[in-house]
Amino acid sequence: VFSLKNLHPIKSYDFKNIPGLYLLTDFLTDEEATLIYHYIGQYPWKVGRDKNRKVQLYGPHHNIKYQVSSSSKVTPYPEFSRFITNKIKDVCLKKLPFVIIEEELGEEKNCELFINDYSKKHSSLKYHFDHKLTYGEIIYGISLLCDAKVGYIKDGSSKKKFVNIPKNSLYLMTGPSRYDYRHGMDSHSISGPRRISLTYRCINWSYCLNQ
Repeated sequence: VFSLKNLHPIKSYDFKNIPGLYLLTDFLTDEEATLIYHYIGQYPWKVGRDKNRKVQLYGPHHNIKYQVSSSSKVTPYPEFSRFITNKIKDVCLKKLPFVIIEEELGEEKNCELFINDYSKKHSSLKYHFDHKLTYGEIIYGISLLCDAKVGYIKDGSSKKKFVNIPKNSLYLMTGPSRYDYRHGMDSHSISGPRRISLTYRCINWSYCLNQ
């Protein structure tokens, strides 16, 4: 089922009004996405800190202040993760060759995988920056099961700009979209009863080891 051969259906988009945000639609085939979804369901969930969502965390664990240290607990990746990170590297090399993918992507000691389970009732996500120093220059996100409408607010502004993230797609937040825009979701921002998101964030050890 998992294959890196046929990448032709995948299309890439950028957003002039949110610089540095890239979207790759049909990153996963329906068959791949279904299999990954079933694999995720075989691993235990825990209640997230906002009490509204279930989460799974792999790789280095951050604390409540989103800090990571050399003594942080490391949870091994689920088996399907290697396919995903290899496909990210392969697809981006072909579709977004100007984006330099971090070497640490897919290394469980150096890259966090955070999986969120959103329901229709609890689909909102507080507008936030992924920690600007703990994590590296790219945030990698994958959306499963249904589409999601993600909002972006430039720092210092109150105006929201919305982007539709289709199911099975990959998005990358780099540059201004990573550091200048908060992102989040308003209530009822998913198109179906449930959405699973996978987020990879490489650890910036040059910062973390000096804290």
